[in-house]
Formats: sequence, C-alpha cells, structure tokens
Amino acid sequence: AGVTDGNARFQIGSLRQEYLLKSALAPGDAGVAFEPGQSWTLLWDASGLSSSPGSTSFRPSPLGRTLWLRPLSSLEDLPQALERVRGLIQAVGTDLPPEEVRRHDAVWKALGATRICSPGRMQAPPLTWPNGGASLLKQLMAATAPASKPARAGTPAVS
Repeated sequence: AGVTDGNARFQIGSLRQEYLLKSALAPGDAGVAFEPGQSWTLLWDASGLSSSPGSTSFRPSPLGRTLWLRPLSSLEDLPQALERVRGLIQAVGTDLPPEEVRRHDAVWKALGATRICSPGRMQAPPLTWPNGGASLLKQLMAATAPASKPARAGTPAVS
C-alpha cells in the first residue's frame, strides 16, 4: 500500500475526523475504527453507496488503506457505484454462497475483479490466480530466474 508520507497522514487524519464528527452527530448512522499510529481505517456510513452518475458517495482513500462499509440496494449497482476505481479492484471478499457468487459473474467482471473469495482469504491466493491479469506462477518464476546464463568454462562471456 506504500509508505505513508505527511500528506497521506494528513488525508487519513482528516477522513477520520470527518467520521468521528459524523458519528457524534448521528450515532448509528456513521462510525470509524482505527488504531492510533496506524494508517488503516474502518468506516461505517449508513447513507449508502449511490450508483447515480457523478455521485461522490464513494471516494478512494489515501494509499487504499480505508475499508468502507456501506449498504447498497442491489449488487448489480456496485460496478456503477465504484466506477472511480474500476480496473483497480483485483479481489472481492464476500460471504455469499458459491451459487450466488457464480450468479453475479457479470458484476465481478464489470469491476475487473479476478479473485472472489471469503473475507480473510484475499491474502492467500492460489498460485493459479491471475494477479493483475497475469499468471502469478509465471511472475514468481520470472522474478527468481537468473538474469543470464553463465558462460561455459573457456568461453568468453558476452554482454
């Protein structure tokens, strides 16, 4: 998720303060949870996630370190509601039964998500998962492959 510089810390702090105020003014309609000194934040907003064009109800957080919890009237509205981050979503955590996950294949494809799994399983993908659209196994093999073949004894090395 990247290093948290002063600007990102300020943005994270501002977002937390906004939700602390919302939760004080309307308990139960909004909330925030975080550990002081940590950059991860959990936000609850009962106002929902709008899928209307031009809506600002969803906004990316600094370094993607905020988990937003918002009700949505229909799962089919999710791609439009998350239009601002389309193409950046690789995985979706859901507790839907497998038949429901399959029934919503068009939604996952519209989001660009290639991994649909149970919450808590996103960080343990199988080697066959296409991370970022590419084979994870091929990426690992390329990362560990020697840069060049060593020269045979008595043969000059060519660079």
